[in-house]
Amino acid sequence: MTQSALTAAAVAYVSSLTPKQVNDALTDEDITTVAPVQFRPRMSRAGEDTSSVGPTVQMRAIYTSQWFWEIAAECPNNRIWWGGKETDLDKRREGAPLHFPDYLMLFLVCLAGVKGVGTINAAATLLRDEKVWRDLVEHMDTYVPEEWTKLGDLPQRNPKRTPKHATLATPGTEPTDRTRPLQPTKKKAKRKRKGNVTQLRPRNERPLTAPPSPNTLDYWVLKWRGYRRSSAGRVRLEPGHEYYGLQARVMAKFRETALAQAQAMGVLDSTANFVYNQPDRNQYVGFDGVVFKAPRKGRLSTVGTYMTGTGEAARGTKYGITSTRVNGQRHSRVILDFAHIHKSLDGSYRGESPMVEATLPGMREATNGGIKGLLVDSVIRGRAVEHLQRHGVTVINYPHAKTNPKGGAGRRLAEGRVEKTHLRHAVSHLNDFHINCEHHVFAVGGELMEAVFTGEGTYALTPLPVVKYEQRGKATNGTRREYLTVKITCPHTRNDLTERIALFHTPATSNDPNYIWGEVCRVYPPGSWQAKYLYGARNDTEARHADLKARVQHLPGDRDGQMLRLLGASIANNAFSWQVHLQAHGLDNVVDDTA
Repeated sequence: MTQSALTAAAVAYVSSLTPKQVNDALTDEDITTVAPVQFRPRMSRAGEDTSSVGPTVQMRAIYTSQWFWEIAAECPNNRIWWGGKETDLDKRREGAPLHFPDYLMLFLVCLAGVKGVGTINAAATLLRDEKVWRDLVEHMDTYVPEEWTKLGDLPQRNPKRTPKHATLATPGTEPTDRTRPLQPTKKKAKRKRKGNVTQLRPRNERPLTAPPSPNTLDYWVLKWRGYRRSSAGRVRLEPGHEYYGLQARVMAKFRETALAQAQAMGVLDSTANFVYNQPDRNQYVGFDGVVFKAPRKGRLSTVGTYMTGTGEAARGTKYGITSTRVNGQRHSRVILDFAHIHKSLDGSYRGESPMVEATLPGMREATNGGIKGLLVDSVIRGRAVEHLQRHGVTVINYPHAKTNPKGGAGRRLAEGRVEKTHLRHAVSHLNDFHINCEHHVFAVGGELMEAVFTGEGTYALTPLPVVKYEQRGKATNGTRREYLTVKITCPHTRNDLTERIALFHTPATSNDPNYIWGEVCRVYPPGSWQAKYLYGARNDTEARHADLKARVQHLPGDRDGQMLRLLGASIANNAFSWQVHLQAHGLDNVVDDTA
């Protein structure tokens, strides 16, 4: 861009403005008085989970969700037949025989991700309860897809060698006259016993098989990690093995079903338009990184040291997580995706920004344009913002400051913050006196502002009202271009001027300067009520982190094991959200025990 003398003077004066002069000029709307009632901010979701239901309700939510069964269908052995046939259960294979179908193994992982359970051992212990196991079999079998093996049809394994009930104690004293159980007010019929096993149900006049133990899951998890046992020890699965690529298939299906569930709940609606003046939180997803505690012992490749949102260093394993929710509806969070982040581990994303750039455009395409925007912190900046905007994802965050000496946790807008500023566009026109006028539009901390000559030999910044937002091109191939039309008031012209200004690209036919516009431009000025309203929904990511940490008490040291545990917790979370959503609409659900 060839600068005129006036343009050069405007740039020089704006560069000389003090931080206070710039900050005082920025828009700072009071959302409670500007926003319509339906768009006012709601309470933080940080305490939403205090009303969670018990583990058994959350357990039933898993297998009464159609999304769980779609994910389980990616596992190779869900059809295990019993009784005199050539079966998956009977066929010879390396390693331990299959005692349970794969869907039950996946269910056990999900059960370990239920809040109030939290570990594989706790999940297996819950199923050892005779009544819980019996009720689970009775209820879950009614949801098992056709042609899949039902739990009630599994053969009993070693009934004489394995007692049904664990012996927890041997008597240390003689019984007294008060050593007797409390009798129920209504006498119940005694259950028949066959050998040392209680006859739990009349199905085929056979007792149920014993519930799975934590060790039952070990070999299945080994195959999830991509290995098998052989005479030579643990070896990698070869292409063609029935479990080869299990993790990739299951994770892909999880991401697909999570987006499908979100849209079934009415969010990320592909038929809804993006309305600039009436932003809709239901069109946005939230992203943030979270650091889970690392195992105390050993040097692990998955572990690093990261700065948390409170400004403290935390050692652990980091994951980036994307989620959405129904605005204003409690317990509606749907986790859409998660992935490991490590700057030097092959197969992990090197940072939050690379993960977002790689995943969000594809997620938007998968929802047929239902994802309109992203709520994220300032980790997404510069070229990453431009990349997302070109692919149809509107970024809602605060641009990076030039300097922020008093910044830190909770002090993003601290006194002394200096916003990044760059000349964006120059407007030249003839005023009412037929004299050429120049108006200089600057991008300042995400807002378009004019440098106005004060008449005292100085310039001051003033926000430019937005009168129109436009999109051009296609987001599917990354060619979308965006523009804001702003109103400019000229003291020497009777009528206000309107000027269309590109946001995230430099038009080839313009005289605009070249710059990384993602550093200084945003669709919504950060101080506008629209940006404040949308960004307020990002509070949910902190509640999401706390919820996941409650669901996963201990992460394994390896990435594959961690992915499995977080998958189980995410499926359990989404399944419960689905049941609450059904309840909210008066449909059968496990919360009301009507499913």
